[in-house]
Amino acid sequence: MWRDKYDTRIIAVERPVFSTQLGVAGTIDALGFNKSELVVVDWKTSKGFYPEFALQAGGYINCLEEMLNRSITSAWIIRFGKERPEFDARAVNAEKAKAAFIRAKSFWDTLFLSDLWAN
Repeated sequence: MWRDKYDTRIIAVERPVFSTQLGVAGTIDALGFNKSELVVVDWKTSKGFYPEFALQAGGYINCLEEMLNRSITSAWIIRFGKERPEFDARAVNAEKAKAAFIRAKSFWDTLFLSDLWAN
């Protein structure tokens, strides 16, 4: 099992997270410990891995870091097959995912929350 292979102890599931700095909130699927390191875990049912999975994990990490005032350097996406019983796990590059989420949020705010039209 993934949890045993990577020595991760799940300590919380379905926990709300938020960032007042970024103005976002969400619910993480699971939070665990690998030794003394906090690990964000996101379960997905899909046919493959997609970039937005890592982007979402980056958002969760940003929120948790703000809430806990603690650095989080590890996140995993655990994918379950949609059509047959299978699973696969991929580590997320936490630093790149956090930065990408901030850029995506900034783009979203510019596109949807700003008045881009001249008066």
